[in-house]
Amino acid sequence: MGNKILTQYDVQKEPCYYSPELRWKLHSASFKEKPEDKLTIFLFERKVIEKYAKNSKERIVELLKKDAMCLQRLRHPHILSVIEALVEERSTL
Repeated sequence: MGNKILTQYDVQKEPCYYSPELRWKLHSASFKEKPEDKLTIFLFERKVIEKYAKNSKERIVELLKKDAMCLQRLRHPHILSVIEALVEERSTL
């Protein structure tokens, strides 16, 4: 896991959920300074889409960015709260 945001949290290496439809991998995590506070990190590895044509890869990444924006707009204290905005790096989102 090469995403810089992952260094800020204690993240389990194995995903707690993985969607075979080329979507996000979800990793259980906790704050380093507050290990009792649990959270989930959504991670997408770009290597999964390397086999697709360039325009298809771009469409998939744009769809994932829209997914992340929708999650950020969803505001409900018992459903989800976004702690960090989407971090885009060379190999991950």
